[in-house]
Amino acid sequence: MVLLGERPAEDGTDHVGIDNVRAAREATEHLLSRGRRRIAVVGGMVRGRQGTDRLRTDGYREALAAAGVPFDADLVVPVDAYHWRDGARAAAALMDRKARPDALLCLNDHLALGALRALYERGSAVPGDLDVVGFDDIEASRFSVPSLTTVAPDKREIARVAVSLLLERIEGADSGPMPPVRDHSVGHRLVVRESTGG
Repeated sequence: MVLLGERPAEDGTDHVGIDNVRAAREATEHLLSRGRRRIAVVGGMVRGRQGTDRLRTDGYREALAAAGVPFDADLVVPVDAYHWRDGARAAAALMDRKARPDALLCLNDHLALGALRALYERGSAVPGDLDVVGFDDIEASRFSVPSLTTVAPDKREIARVAVSLLLERIEGADSGPMPPVRDHSVGHRLVVRESTGG
């Protein structure tokens, strides 16, 4: 078995994914380069297990620190699930605050698309009033209005590496000791679209 996803399993299974800390840092740097300073993390986690939410929040914090922008834990907004409605609820709650954010780093595209809808319903212009960034580059991100800036994992490479690792396990099952468990990181890129002025 080989796992595809954002973090390795704890039971010692081969895993293929992206460097979540680095990807979130690059997405946050993009927002900072556009003059955004109150960047909220929708789906983030400040403490607790080293899951995807925590790793991406760590990358966000690294970018803030490098830019000299103080970290505000109140701008990290956990969610119950990573669905559209959770992104919409989080964005609505953030816009009800006195000190509103000027950008949202959503930790997947479903959250970001839900947030875009909530911002639209509240009359907030994207990218005028706020910038929004997602993760995963799902197909819907190209067709939303505005189209969504997002972190795109190299899906072709994920598939290639995963199949190679799986074949090695299958072919090596009868030929002696199994190779050590591997955690393989593949590339990603930031796709800049309309939600951050692209």
